[in-house]
Amino acid sequence: MLARAGQRHLSHEDAQDLLAACAGLPLALAITGARLRARPRRQPHQEARRGRTRRFGDFTDIATVFDDSYAALDDSAARLYRTCGILPGPHHAVDALADTLQSSPAHLDDAVDELIEANLLHELEDETVAQHDVVRHDARVRAEHQDAEADRDYLVHRYIRWYRDQTVTASALIHPFRPTFASETVAATGSFTDRDHAVSWWRRDRSVINAVANAASAHGWDEELWQLAEASWGFFLHHRDYEAFLELCTAGIEAARRCEQPLAEARLHNQAGFVCDQLGRYAAAAAHNAVSLEIGEREQHGPTQASALARLARNARRQQEWEAALELYERSARKHAEIGLPRGVGMARYRRGEVLIKLGRDDEALSELTEATAILDEEGDAAQFARAVVPLAAIHARRGDYRRARTELLQALEGVERLQSPHFQAEILTALAGLERGEGDETSAQRHLDEARRLGGDSFEPPH
Repeated sequence: MLARAGQRHLSHEDAQDLLAACAGLPLALAITGARLRARPRRQPHQEARRGRTRRFGDFTDIATVFDDSYAALDDSAARLYRTCGILPGPHHAVDALADTLQSSPAHLDDAVDELIEANLLHELEDETVAQHDVVRHDARVRAEHQDAEADRDYLVHRYIRWYRDQTVTASALIHPFRPTFASETVAATGSFTDRDHAVSWWRRDRSVINAVANAASAHGWDEELWQLAEASWGFFLHHRDYEAFLELCTAGIEAARRCEQPLAEARLHNQAGFVCDQLGRYAAAAAHNAVSLEIGEREQHGPTQASALARLARNARRQQEWEAALELYERSARKHAEIGLPRGVGMARYRRGEVLIKLGRDDEALSELTEATAILDEEGDAAQFARAVVPLAAIHARRGDYRRARTELLQALEGVERLQSPHFQAEILTALAGLERGEGDETSAQRHLDEARRLGGDSFEPPH
């Protein structure tokens, strides 16, 4: 390629960009080099980008590199090739493709192998495949010219529904403490063996789920959109991606409203309110939570009311309206008890304990936190149990019982490690570092802070 580019000098960076842009295909590189030689003033990255555009009948175009390979494909492989070009996301799960194309696994495997051998698809780990951008563009253009729009929309819709079903099923394993409204109409797929399997799948396909949600929004498929937004909550709690999740929730709110699903809308307002609070957008958080409470009261839905009261209590805390926060948390606890949801009672007691500590009322806080940890432990919520242990351990430390405080935090850390929850691990590690620093163990404190920073990333802030 460098020879074909003439005498001009290509930097190492330009050469790497061209290799990537041309998918490493020798003929594509040769064509681009020849075009650069004929256009000495054109930048290499511009030529590579221009070469992706298919102009039928122009045999100097990079896209024609694929013509012979595509012509040699059998019908199933050709259809799979075109389909991969129109589906959202940076990669595709083989089982998602099989469902989308309504193909048997064996038949699809044959088509996948044929595309891989033709360098029109490459295999990733964990039963996923992908197309290079150049290949993907060619596949999309062929789909647009050869397949009817209705057929393309049908395939994309099936793909989105497959991811919706998987997401709802995974959510039930990742965060079983809050059943989704989506699960009332979406049948469980049964494709996950356990929670760890569901978490691993979500980590692998997180970018695809986001792309699928964007595609649902673009096509106006509101039911799938709000269901994806609701079912993403559990994973978000453990892997905080605030801005992307807020965007998803906001789109989901409008979709649920259009679908006339008021309780789903209220829940998505609840989710959005939490994210706004975490981002310091307190007025927006209060507005979302107020709407959630209004819907809950209008629909006479106890869980919605109880959750909204807890969120409004958080808003009061942000404004340092301590007594108002205590009252709202108490109302939330009573409502959760009334509707038979002890975990919600435990959460409200834990939050009341935090507020009481702010007010210097450690004896009352100790009582609330002791009750909260007992309830959350009984309910099997390792993440929230661990969070409630943090202020409880702080009280023990202030009273001179350092050993007990440290033991409690280490036990809590073990629980969130089993959850594969980097966010909550970072919180407990930060609390542990604070305890160790208070005892003069600077080495251990710094080690735990470094680990918290690694797990939490840019979005993590030590709890206040």
